[in-house]
Amino acid sequence: ADKNIEEVTAWAIEEQGVEDIAQSVDNTLTYTMTAEVRDRLLEIAENNLEEKIAAIKDARQYPYLVDISYDGVYKDFYLVVIQDQEQDDQTLVAASELFMLAVYYQHISAAADPVREVSITIEDTESGGVLKQLVYPEDLNRVAAVLEHAAGLEKTKTTPQVGGKVIVSTGTDNLNLRNGPEITYLIIDILSSGTVLEVTGTEGIWLEVITPDGLAGWVHGDFVEIYLDDD
Repeated sequence: ADKNIEEVTAWAIEEQGVEDIAQSVDNTLTYTMTAEVRDRLLEIAENNLEEKIAAIKDARQYPYLVDISYDGVYKDFYLVVIQDQEQDDQTLVAASELFMLAVYYQHISAAADPVREVSITIEDTESGGVLKQLVYPEDLNRVAAVLEHAAGLEKTKTTPQVGGKVIVSTGTDNLNLRNGPEITYLIIDILSSGTVLEVTGTEGIWLEVITPDGLAGWVHGDFVEIYLDDD
């Protein structure tokens, strides 16, 4: 996304030691490189995967992710999560990032052989049921769309300020108002989309707010937008 293919291929040749990149009529790119370059790129790909897995295990960054397991060749991944409306989109983004890193690793690892299927399964911690699943190559375009959308939101996102106002933006869904800045805190009210809230504090992605009825609580910042008065 947002990359010029000529610049990407030139960077691979000039900076990464790739000898040649040929593009076919179906837009497939074939990289030619020495075994030494391949081994170095494979090591980088594995390090990137392990760093992402470590980040997913970090309770501060992904508090709703209970566990992650995977096989020894980075083919099958299982993410066990606390199912919650506030976290669904974030879970899919995290899974999509892991998906792309695993697919890249498989392409470097497989070389001229057919690329192994990659599977990312998101399971509910309570029921054990499958919430979502991403499979390569079938879901490649879906994953790309998820990541492009997330990148666009990140670019345009403005951090709400204390004393300002936000408006709940959840479409047809509602938003939970909790008594603390984590999904483990109790739900004290259900807010409909379009509800305007006054921001009184922040903690990471969470916002401390006051509702139009004067009820104080916390909402997840990914599901509100900056609200500006008409004047």
